[in-house]
Amino acid sequence: MISIEFLSIFLTVIIALIIMGLSIGKFLRIYWVLKAEKRHSVFKLKGHYYAKTLKAFWAVTMILTMVAAPVFIFIRWPIGGFVSAVLIKIMAIFVIFFALTELVLSVSLSESLIQRKFKKIVLSISVLVLLPTMILLISPVGQVFDYPEIEDSYLIQLPTQGDWMAGHAGGSVLVNYHNALSSQKYAIDVVKVDEDGWFFQNNGEELTDIYSFGEPVYAPEAGVVTTVVDSLPNHEISFFPSDSLNPAGNHVVINFDQERYLFMAHLMAGTIEVQKGDSVKAGDIVGKIGNSGNSSWPHLHLHIQDKPAIGIAETQAFPFRFKEIERKRWFFWKKTKNDFLLRNDFFRN
Repeated sequence: MISIEFLSIFLTVIIALIIMGLSIGKFLRIYWVLKAEKRHSVFKLKGHYYAKTLKAFWAVTMILTMVAAPVFIFIRWPIGGFVSAVLIKIMAIFVIFFALTELVLSVSLSESLIQRKFKKIVLSISVLVLLPTMILLISPVGQVFDYPEIEDSYLIQLPTQGDWMAGHAGGSVLVNYHNALSSQKYAIDVVKVDEDGWFFQNNGEELTDIYSFGEPVYAPEAGVVTTVVDSLPNHEISFFPSDSLNPAGNHVVINFDQERYLFMAHLMAGTIEVQKGDSVKAGDIVGKIGNSGNSSWPHLHLHIQDKPAIGIAETQAFPFRFKEIERKRWFFWKKTKNDFLLRNDFFRN
């Protein structure tokens, strides 16, 4: 079976190879341009319309790459926590730098491109492969960031303390598989991370290797506890959890508004500190994170719906935002209010 450590090493090697390939290729390209190649401006050179057309399409491809690639790397690609956050940043920077330099070079034609059919064939293939790919990547970018406005969302507090990362979050299935179900739309899964962005230590095979395991969970909103399940065991770590009978595992449900129920799932048996009927305030400790229910590894699942239990027909879920949050989506931390999370977002309170 694939382990967390194996997947992490595999992804790290892949990203390292991409960075090495981009850096070596770009160094040789720049060296050749500066030292050996005579170049002609596409605006001054007469004729050679096929080569100019290729360069125009190549320029469009690079513009799309500079927008689509960072969104895919930072948000859509579900590798956060498996790979060093620094390495992900480096890859994004190299991809942007590659695209930017190619965009600059696209306003001129090399002598070899003008004279050699082979160079035209290579550029043609590159355009035919990369341009449709970038169009496919950039076309759903609007969906990635689509989320109900503040006035249409419930405003709650963060249920955790310390540094965390969103594994699945957002308003689109592109970044959050929960959105395929009307009863769990806008649900989020979050894991605790260290300062380098890893969500596990050692080989990731033991529950205690996952930083989220045993972490306290706090009530995000005041209300009355309507459901407490506190008897299910923790499962071993697995990429293919199979507890379909108890998908939420040990969990707590808080009724915080009329027909509005807040679910906190996958808790550890014996750690839940509230009982059915208790009134809780925002910030009260609810329990600790385990790996109960249909869960691959210790994490917190959070969502809001209009029914008091999971599995009730015609259940509707609702969007929520966090009143105060410090979030890092790209390169830097940002303090913000009434904000929502997307996949791979780092956050703290």
